[in-house]
Amino acid sequence: MSGAEGRTYLADTAWTYADVAWVFVAGVVTSIVAAGIAFGLGGDDLDSVVLLAVAVPAQLAGHLAVVARLSRTRGTGRWRDDFGFVIRSRDWSFFFLGALLQVVLVGVLVGVAELIRVEELPTQAVGDALGAVTGWVPRLVAAAFVVIAAPVVEEIIFRGMLLSRLLRSMSATAAVVMSGFVFAAVHVVLDPSSWFVSIALFPLGIVLGSLALSSGALSRPIMAHSGVNGLAAIGLLFPAQIGAAVWSPHVDAFVHLVTG
Repeated sequence: MSGAEGRTYLADTAWTYADVAWVFVAGVVTSIVAAGIAFGLGGDDLDSVVLLAVAVPAQLAGHLAVVARLSRTRGTGRWRDDFGFVIRSRDWSFFFLGALLQVVLVGVLVGVAELIRVEELPTQAVGDALGAVTGWVPRLVAAAFVVIAAPVVEEIIFRGMLLSRLLRSMSATAAVVMSGFVFAAVHVVLDPSSWFVSIALFPLGIVLGSLALSSGALSRPIMAHSGVNGLAAIGLLFPAQIGAAVWSPHVDAFVHLVTG
């Protein structure tokens, strides 16, 4: 990974760590508020699926609201220039690269679990909630958030803002590794039960950061991130329609490990 790539990647942006934190905290706060309102209205009858339908969209909306404000007040107002946000049709193949990466990462997780004798793999809360969604329309809506909205928002935060800031104070390689570490750590902070999945999230973050740096924009990492989430979401939302034989002997592990 060359230093030239680091010097040119979003070189005109001036995001700070405080900006990244503000975007992150805004999403968490809106998610908590939305979940609290839902609990207040629904009481004890509220299940994880309803919370998923309320909290996740609220969190993504909170993130994007601050991103939009920062772009207007401290950027150019053009997300392509401010965060590298662009989606190119010619990068569609990276979706399949992401799907392949998901298979590889799950294989690594299963191998590590067998090595350290973990009998039951810890899962992410969002994965458990997705697995409980029933009905075609709710499943498709949930899939849209996981496969489309979440990758876009997370790539803007971690590769569009954080990575560009890290590059101003360290080498390209160090910045990509650090952004991958933060990417994994944030998921664990938000959902401590996902600690085991961070073994895969860290290298995933490095790959996504490398794609952003080498291409100069977020199109490829968004596509790859969507592929990772997409394959997992299919297994979680439509396990009966797909059939375990399509995947591997580790299908149970596969369908319960969703990357954020």
